[in-house]
Amino acid sequence: MDIKGFQLLEPGETVFVEWDARDDGSIVEHRLFYSPGLNYQPENAILITAGIAGTQRSYQWTVPDVGPLLSSPETNLYVVAIDDAGQEGWDRHAYVIPDNDRPGEVTISGPSAGASYLAGDFIPFTYESSGFTDGYFALFNAALVLENDDAWEFGFGSGIPDGFFAPCVSTDAARVVVIAQGTYNIQKHFFSEVFTIRPDPRIGDAPPAITMLSPLDGQSFAGTVPISWSASDDLGIREIKIYASTNQGRSWQRVVTELPGPATSYVWRPVADVAAADVRVKVVAVDTRFQNTSDGRDRVISILPGSGGPCPADWNDSGSVTGADITAFLQDWFADIAGGTSLADFNNSGSTTSADITAFLSAWFTALASGC
Repeated sequence: MDIKGFQLLEPGETVFVEWDARDDGSIVEHRLFYSPGLNYQPENAILITAGIAGTQRSYQWTVPDVGPLLSSPETNLYVVAIDDAGQEGWDRHAYVIPDNDRPGEVTISGPSAGASYLAGDFIPFTYESSGFTDGYFALFNAALVLENDDAWEFGFGSGIPDGFFAPCVSTDAARVVVIAQGTYNIQKHFFSEVFTIRPDPRIGDAPPAITMLSPLDGQSFAGTVPISWSASDDLGIREIKIYASTNQGRSWQRVVTELPGPATSYVWRPVADVAAADVRVKVVAVDTRFQNTSDGRDRVISILPGSGGPCPADWNDSGSVTGADITAFLQDWFADIAGGTSLADFNNSGSTTSADITAFLSAWFTALASGC
């Protein structure tokens, strides 16, 4: 089991929980749980839903208001897989769901949107707080958010004078977050605009370039979201990553990482029970020296209610599982082998191999026998 993580979860936000699961037999069911505070076992957690199909790897979840926690700032999210022998496997991730329905605002000055800095440059940054009148917020912390690296780098402290020096990173998706901090999960987050940090050009290694070709701004999808891109680098692409946001780009969740450098496409299969009107997808290219560049963060797409991933074995999206799905899958598989794409990466391993044929046929026969 492997849950794909989020950068921040906030009460009332609707997110797509994504995971990977494998078994030497077949998985017949998934269940989702969450547990606020110090509880690390799913059997003691709160059930979100049961009866998720064994072939499903996505679920649309509205983040609950967990209130102020008394033992830990974290809430654990679990996915449990049950196989055809009744055995269970699970994975969890811990997130902060802040209790943030309290007065108070922070105004950030700098860095400006689209600004670009070199490693070692001084980045002007100040903030002012107002309206924190209820006494819950004892201090303010700041962190550098590296969106494309899933990293929040703390260390600015509470007494920020007028800025900080850019670290030795290379990204086009850096932000500063100011966190008004109370006890445990009593927190409010305030983000700066997005800016760029690059190494000194005298190093002689340009960052990668990437252009997202699809989806396009304003498109709506039912069933699948085909994502395609073009990427290049002077020394080579190490990996491609894809992220999605359901809160207007405030925070991002991983859809897939470690796609091979030559890959140019991926099919995302989010499960939606209600309309998601503002979904954003971005693609990230990482070069051999871990520099990264992204594209797509400002494109808005919608995922229609009930659109969620169709049965994975219904490869041609016809609405039923037939022999034509095997033919369609094998066509994509051979195209991947010839062209370096990943349309037929059925087991989400990051590359298309013979194991994907085995995994697809297993899902296909399961769907014929018990539905999907």
